[in-house]
Amino acid sequence: MVHGLYDSPYVMKDLEQYFRDRCFQTRSILLPGNGTRPGNLLQIEYTAWIRAVDIAVQQLSKEVDDNIYLSGFSTGGALALNAALDNEEVKGVFLFAPALKLNSWHARILEGLMMDWVPFQKFEDKDLVKYESMTLNSVIEVSELASFVRRKLTGDRPDIAIPVLIVVARNDYTLDSNTAIRLFETGWFGDQSEMLIYAPLESGEYRTDVVSAGDSGAATRMPVYLNSSFIHNANGNEYLIADYSHMSLLLKPTDSHYGLEGEYKYCLQYFLDKSLKNSCETSGNTITDICFGERRVIGSAKYPQCNKRGLTVRRLTSNPRFEEMTQHLDRFIHQYIDGQNTAVGYLNCQLLAELRIRHR
Repeated sequence: MVHGLYDSPYVMKDLEQYFRDRCFQTRSILLPGNGTRPGNLLQIEYTAWIRAVDIAVQQLSKEVDDNIYLSGFSTGGALALNAALDNEEVKGVFLFAPALKLNSWHARILEGLMMDWVPFQKFEDKDLVKYESMTLNSVIEVSELASFVRRKLTGDRPDIAIPVLIVVARNDYTLDSNTAIRLFETGWFGDQSEMLIYAPLESGEYRTDVVSAGDSGAATRMPVYLNSSFIHNANGNEYLIADYSHMSLLLKPTDSHYGLEGEYKYCLQYFLDKSLKNSCETSGNTITDICFGERRVIGSAKYPQCNKRGLTVRRLTSNPRFEEMTQHLDRFIHQYIDGQNTAVGYLNCQLLAELRIRHR
């Protein structure tokens, strides 16, 4: 399990528990420069992250008979994919908002002005489990990592023969999700790949078949679209979800820190507007108080359903439909992975896990 830039293993905990319940032995690593202070990313190089993941794969391979699966979020997704392309013992990859291309034009402008020494954006760092402050160097290094992995993925047309599941938010502010979508649709992730896309839909299109791409003869894979705009009902409360964000894929909506009623409220996008920032931070959480969506460089995206109610947009930091997502993961694992694991120990673990789930 590999977290993203500025993150810590905390963001992987619900997904890690999901895999544990399905008999995976799990390990979550802390990437160099993270989990300490933002200044430790001022001089970081993406090769240090690659080395950290490679070492983790080597260590785990000694415990699991070269039967390894990697899961990564954002920067961790790019690192997981890179490691899978280099290690034959990796038998599958789960990628959540993989950093295959960044929306980093503002960072590139500063770099072009020879200002790569600047801290970039300083905040109060009130979040207990990840950095709020950002360093220009770290953004540039992730961009370089993304380019490195894209070249490796598309340069020599590698034959990816392992299962690959990709989950993205279509309107991700941090990443250019269209890059991952395009690579998936044109077959770069192999024949055992599937993609889930959270996007605001009037009607969901649930298709995973392969269709012809015209005279070119190339195959185009159809991703599964999941609606990211809805009213979420829980414990007698209604929550207005206008769209999914980069941070909204991994954690359950009940998470005590990032959940819909969590202690942390992401409002950093309003750093130039104290009034909106105060409204975002002090408002309640239900449909009469706040609207959940994605951020922008300054402020948030504009959503009609939020505007007509006069609601401030708070960045969504959990997945209200986490259980729905894991149902897709269940089907993916059953189709592509279960058949690879027929050892008695695994089957016994499956039985125990099924009994635990039924007991709940």
